[in-house]
Amino acid sequence: MKGRRYGFTLLELLLATVCLAADSGGVLAALRYTNDKTIISKQRLLALHLACTQMEGAKSAAFNSTLTAGVTTTNPSVTGIPATITMTKTVALVPTTQLYTVSVTVSWVLQSSSGAQTQTVSLDTIVWYGNVT
Repeated sequence: MKGRRYGFTLLELLLATVCLAADSGGVLAALRYTNDKTIISKQRLLALHLACTQMEGAKSAAFNSTLTAGVTTTNPSVTGIPATITMTKTVALVPTTQLYTVSVTVSWVLQSSSGAQTQTVSLDTIVWYGNVT
């Protein structure tokens, strides 16, 4: 009588290896997608902080009666966003009032595994010019 052999055949091991490789491909794709979204979120947060800082500066200038109408475009450098950033601040006087509309837009080109994408963050507000007494 022949003895029973224990273990796996070469075909079973090959099939298990193929199944594991197919599953790991999906996991790696999910990790790449998650990493891309994390980078985008971090850069959007930094751009939003930059826009908020500009907006607060405009509010302070309005309070101190030093806000002037016009369009200002700058290219600030921000640690965490490796691309060239374009920031545009637009200040306009609302006719026959002491109100100004202030708009700040920050844009940059994000290079990710899915290609180049232009990202934009915008903030808009209306400010009162001068002190309120």
